[in-house]
Amino acid sequence: MWLKNRINKEAGLTLIEVLITIAILGIIIVPLSSFFITSAKINNESRDKFKATLIAQEFLEDIKLSDSIIEGEFQYNVENYDVIVNVTSVSDLSGYENSSFYNTIDYDIKIQIDKNDENYISIYDRKDNLLANDYIAAKPKIYVEMLESSIIIKIFDADKVVSTTELKNYGNKGSLILDILGDMDFTVKSRNHTEKDMILYFCKSDNSNSKYSFHNLGGKVTRYEKILISNNNSDFKGLYQINVEVKKEGHTLEKITGYRLLSN
Repeated sequence: MWLKNRINKEAGLTLIEVLITIAILGIIIVPLSSFFITSAKINNESRDKFKATLIAQEFLEDIKLSDSIIEGEFQYNVENYDVIVNVTSVSDLSGYENSSFYNTIDYDIKIQIDKNDENYISIYDRKDNLLANDYIAAKPKIYVEMLESSIIIKIFDADKVVSTTELKNYGNKGSLILDILGDMDFTVKSRNHTEKDMILYFCKSDNSNSKYSFHNLGGKVTRYEKILISNNNSDFKGLYQINVEVKKEGHTLEKITGYRLLSN
């Protein structure tokens, strides 16, 4: 009898322990499940956003590099993403005779790249005061960061920072002109922490064979490309704005804007 009661008591304690364990597991598993579900959702959204950005940039670069440009709205479907491209003429430059478009650019900072093929990158302010002059041995990179009160430019020689230039109180917009004068290939990366528009003008001399790549790491950036450094504006036909919007299941994932300067 005593042995039977002892067995029953032990069995009862074991059952209580099982119930308590189940309750504890339930308390732990429910929030963990929510965490994993939320994490999976965030990962999917991030993956979709990243893919949409790549698609938008690819469409924009293809239009900028094309031999001709057609105005209008065009719709495409790429890997279940809906792509809407809108091309509009925003200015006609053919009326300018006395000065080129290059000479009309209002900028805060000028970056001269490989002047006289000497492998130097030089930085000037809007008054043409020299702020930095760096010799680059290999794989030059230019990093531009825009803050509320300053613009920071870092010049890299391969992965080593060779100079950091900070220009304070630049005004309502951050405008940078990049004079591509030689044959140096380089990379430009930008990050804009403000609600203002960072504006980059990529200007090339007639005899430059330089190739470059651009990566926007975040924020609003407007780019003008294929601007010829010339005193004769008759080479220019018009400026076109290119808007690319990428959607998935009706939701906009990415919208970017670029510009194409068309030559005659």
